[in-house]
Amino acid sequence: MAFEPDPSHYAYLCKNIALNRLTHVVIPINKAVGDANARATLFRSAENPGDHRLYQSGGEQREHIEVECVRLDDYVRSRHPELYERIAVIKMDVQGYEVAACRGMRKLLSSLGPALFAEYEPSLLTLAGSSPAEYLALLHAHGYACTLFPLEQDSPAHRISLDEARAAAPARDGNLYCVRNGRPAS
Repeated sequence: MAFEPDPSHYAYLCKNIALNRLTHVVIPINKAVGDANARATLFRSAENPGDHRLYQSGGEQREHIEVECVRLDDYVRSRHPELYERIAVIKMDVQGYEVAACRGMRKLLSSLGPALFAEYEPSLLTLAGSSPAEYLALLHAHGYACTLFPLEQDSPAHRISLDEARAAAPARDGNLYCVRNGRPAS
């Protein structure tokens, strides 16, 4: 499954799936993922099409559209129950909306423990109304061990401890690779 809320990006996703003959492998879904099954406002970036957000960014004025937002736990169980137990990996890039997205997949995270690949941008987490510590603590609470791969070439990857997550989460941007403690990624 591939969730994409922006209609033009969704069209590209569908075209890419068809061109690569992946229609039997990838299910495109024109929805956002969050912590509620509701309508949401998608604030689109005119400069960077990869920087659309489900929250208003400070004083920045962005074009916006209404989109449907779903809790992953509810959506997959109701629409694709045959796939729910098979979810082994989640790749997520939601521009700071990670805490809301993870809240909407709590059952999935706690029961199945899929490997998680996610963007980590402390400034965007803060703009979205959460925090890096809240994000990492939520993952740790579900039994995940997270390794941060900083974007800076000279910074080594390192595992983020629960104490570090609660006290002073890393301020560097990067990518997280998270697996449940005691459970290797499939």
